[in-house]
Amino acid sequence: FVAKSSDGGAEIRMKAAAAESKRIQTAMKTEIERSVNEMEYVNLLKSTELEQLERSEQMVLARLTQEDKDSRIRVEEEMKQKLEASRMIEAAKTESSEAVSKAEHKRFLEIEKAKERMKVETAKATAIAKAEAERANEDIHIRRLKAEAEQRRLRNVVAIRETFKYVTDGFNAATSNPKEVFIFIGYLTLLVSSLFAAREAAQLCRICIESMIGKPTLIRETTRKFGIYMIFQQILHILYIEKIFQRIAGAETGESRCFKAFDDVVLTKGLKERVITLAVSASRARGHNAPHRHLLLYGKPGTGKTMVAKKLAQCIGLDYALMSGGDVSPLGNHAVTEIHSLFRWAKQSRRGVLLFIDEAETF
Repeated sequence: FVAKSSDGGAEIRMKAAAAESKRIQTAMKTEIERSVNEMEYVNLLKSTELEQLERSEQMVLARLTQEDKDSRIRVEEEMKQKLEASRMIEAAKTESSEAVSKAEHKRFLEIEKAKERMKVETAKATAIAKAEAERANEDIHIRRLKAEAEQRRLRNVVAIRETFKYVTDGFNAATSNPKEVFIFIGYLTLLVSSLFAAREAAQLCRICIESMIGKPTLIRETTRKFGIYMIFQQILHILYIEKIFQRIAGAETGESRCFKAFDDVVLTKGLKERVITLAVSASRARGHNAPHRHLLLYGKPGTGKTMVAKKLAQCIGLDYALMSGGDVSPLGNHAVTEIHSLFRWAKQSRRGVLLFIDEAETF
């Protein structure tokens, strides 16, 4: 029995324990459900607060946007009003300035018209006063003119009488002393002749000196020497030393000298032979004091015409001078004088001058 009762107590305790565990489980479920409900409530509160915040932010943003829009509209309206006011002010100023300028111009025209009227009236009054004064003083004016004319007539008569008196006295003195008259005329003629001769002699000396030591303006290039060399050459010529040097230099034949001179000139074979033949012929003509012939060189620029002329002068033994035909026409009326000066200068050369006229077609 005791054992049975003991087993019954254990069962009761087991049931009690099972009931307690159920109660605990129920309580735990209740607690879990309560915590879940609290979490859901909290989440709901958070979402609600977030929605409220978003709605409030949207409302604030919409309010600010509307306020900004309203402020922009107000600023634009104010700017339009200010611009319109400034335009109205500028228009009023323009109208007022135009009105002032018109008024000033009108006043200026009126003043000018008044001045013109005053000038005309003053001129009329002056003319009337002068006419009245002249009419009043006409007799006095006529008498004054007559007196002035009489004075001029008397002065002219006195001057004519004095002139005739001097001429008569001079003629009487000349007729009484004819020798003194002839002496005076002779001295006067001698003085005039001396002045004329001195002027011509000075001009001739100037021409001679220029031709000896100077160079004409038409000459661009020449081998003729000037200055001290010319004086030294004149002394040698006087002492006959120049002829000795010429004879020593002339020991070389003209033909060999021409070949040597044209040795460094590059020309076609036929043309070079023809040029050398002309040079030898001119050299022989100079040796026999025969007149030289004129020579025409034609060709394009840079083909050696000037160089051939220089070499030709070297072969013949003449001084070389270069001039351009284009320098003559600009001289106008002085061209003939300059050409004469050039030929006088050439004649002063004891060796003779080979004159090369470049661009002869413009002469």
